[in-house]
Amino acid sequence: MVTAADGAEQFYLSQIDGEARYESVEEAKDKDELLRQAYMGHQKWILIKNSESRDFMDKIEKTKEAVFDVIGKSAGTHFHKKFLLEKAEKADMSAIPMTLKNLDTNCFEEIFISETFINYRTPEGKVLSCSVEKKGAKKHFTYTHKLSILVNDEKLLKKKNISASEYIQYKSQIKKGTTTLKTRRLCIVDNGVYIIVDYFPEKDGAPMLGIIQVKRGN
Repeated sequence: MVTAADGAEQFYLSQIDGEARYESVEEAKDKDELLRQAYMGHQKWILIKNSESRDFMDKIEKTKEAVFDVIGKSAGTHFHKKFLLEKAEKADMSAIPMTLKNLDTNCFEEIFISETFINYRTPEGKVLSCSVEKKGAKKHFTYTHKLSILVNDEKLLKKKNISASEYIQYKSQIKKGTTTLKTRRLCIVDNGVYIIVDYFPEKDGAPMLGIIQVKRGN
């Protein structure tokens, strides 16, 4: 939910001397922007803007709809469209395949992802696939162990966070004949629309995957 200080200033200012408000309008907008940047990169990132809400109660209802949509409890008002995008040929395959110079630096982020498929056994069920993932940017990374298994004819996906040392240990068990898949993810916010573009710098000619969050009916 966007702060009232951004798009509904009159309501923010009416309570600025009360217990609910501690920052000025500009301070609140700056903190709100930092919060958006912190979560940028998450595929379930949804922005509830004041300009698209009739009043505060409508803003709350839109937030509830978005939460129910994410957890699969309703049809929701947001969904994602996926597109295969052609990657322009460049001398340097690792270069960003899009022009971002006209965007505010606070409106996009580049994230690095590497996924290694490994040999793994578990008594829980038949292993369909298992991998370890490293994801992050600016020397800050998270590590995830992902396991897909078949239990009683039901496919289950289990994920757990692991340490950097566990990641290195698991990665040494890479499946024979495979290589680590390296992806660079661009997360862009353009006028409230959230766009994710995945591209593969080490795979020449590989298409890019574009995911755009849109409202139902668009």
